[in-house]
Amino acid sequence: MTPTFLPAARLGFPKSVLKPKTPLNRLDVIWALMSISMLAFIASYFTGGHSPFLTHILEISSSAGCGLCWLLSRALFRTSAGDERWTYAVVGVLFLIGFTLYITGLMGLPREGVLGFVARISTLISSTMLLLPIFEAVDGISKENRKERVFRLGFLGSYGLILTTAMIVSLPAFAGIEHTVQMTLSALVLCGTAFAANYRKQLTAQHLKARADTRSDGAEGQRLARALTDLLEDQKVYLEPDIKVSDIAQRLRTAQYKVTRCITGQLAFTNFNQMINTYRIDEAKRLLADPGCSDRSILCIAMDSGFGSIGPFNRAFKQRTGMTPLEFRKASQAAQFQDAAV
Repeated sequence: MTPTFLPAARLGFPKSVLKPKTPLNRLDVIWALMSISMLAFIASYFTGGHSPFLTHILEISSSAGCGLCWLLSRALFRTSAGDERWTYAVVGVLFLIGFTLYITGLMGLPREGVLGFVARISTLISSTMLLLPIFEAVDGISKENRKERVFRLGFLGSYGLILTTAMIVSLPAFAGIEHTVQMTLSALVLCGTAFAANYRKQLTAQHLKARADTRSDGAEGQRLARALTDLLEDQKVYLEPDIKVSDIAQRLRTAQYKVTRCITGQLAFTNFNQMINTYRIDEAKRLLADPGCSDRSILCIAMDSGFGSIGPFNRAFKQRTGMTPLEFRKASQAAQFQDAAV
């Protein structure tokens, strides 16, 4: 039955005291079980058979190491995995088989017939599981970013070295040091998996933060883009010859880098100067086409549009329209004359 918790206020405690803790994820749980298995294997080296009962407990606890190693690699590299229950079932069944074989061994039953067949199959599956972490790390590595590829390659190198060393020391020539080397490798696995699990959580936290920042920047950027557009179209700040991006940021009461990012992002301008010149040229085109401003010189039009001198105005105008200001004025006058004649 699921326990029912009374509200904190009814119990008389502050809500912060009774705030539920964040549940452990599957990586934390599997790493904890893996650590218990490794520690049990290491501890069995120091008991030396002085306590038969403790020896049995440690050997049983360490028997699931192969399956847990596979589960840990899946938790490390399949961060968006779906239903994992079948993998837990496989490892659980394998552990139960190993436990049963261990008990029957203590009872002195011979490993013949069905028991012998089950023992061989169990050993084969366990050995295969030691290779599965390699495939988990390699799967999809080419599609990952640089940090993820480095992480996976580091895991492959470390795991491959430990696995190769374990296979070598299992040869008869190294029988005298096999157990000691195995204990050392187990300690390295314990440290390595702790580092891998912690690093994976850091990468996940960075990814989630980046996604949150992107959503935040998107919403904030849209608000800033609207405010900046209003500042340009309603207040026409581009008409000020000495306007700078820092002045815009000050008026919008935001950081200068956010204004620059909004200009090149949401508003899709190359830079601040291009944005200001675009509005200034549009203003100049309006004045040059206005019959009421036909008696005003090109220099006056340039100054009234926000430019500080005639040279930059002529260059910017021709770059945007393909015509000089004088050519544009004449073309506008000719078009107006034709419209009037019609």
